[in-house]
Amino acid sequence: MIAAAMAEERAGVPWETLVHERLSEPLGLTSLGFGWPAKDDPAQPWGHYPSRHGPIPHDPKDSYQVGPLLGPAGDLQMNITDLARFALLHLDGVQGRARILSPESFQRLHRPIGDYALGWNVRETADHHLGGMGTFLAGIWISKPRNVAIVMATNVDPDPAIVSAVITGTLRTFRVPEP
Repeated sequence: MIAAAMAEERAGVPWETLVHERLSEPLGLTSLGFGWPAKDDPAQPWGHYPSRHGPIPHDPKDSYQVGPLLGPAGDLQMNITDLARFALLHLDGVQGRARILSPESFQRLHRPIGDYALGWNVRETADHHLGGMGTFLAGIWISKPRNVAIVMATNVDPDPAIVSAVITGTLRTFRVPEP
């Protein structure tokens, strides 16, 4: 949120415009949007609240909204193909095949400060980022040693520890190719 405010001040345009011009257009992210997916398009998925009786649908037009202050931290949406394009941007970046940003910028984004980097949890097997607002969850795992990126998205916010365990197990199945 702070980075978005700084970018808006510097560029003189809203952060949403910057996301479209500097990320969505160059990567071809045709589905990228803002807000709950079904808020403006009823054909898109609804989010669900988890409960002990099963998922409860969230009306995308009710009062529970992310809002402008938190928007840069959790009010973006895209389909799984575009999420994979974004993940590959980061995988390429950490492998030295940078696009859009410099190689140094990707290294800075993924350089650990303790267990975390700038928005990423950094682990030996993979850097990962999970994002959700209680009704959706999306995640990206970037494994530099295995040269693989994995993405997931769901319209119910499950326990992140379970999701991380599944993805970590999946990453272990990938073999590093011989040079």
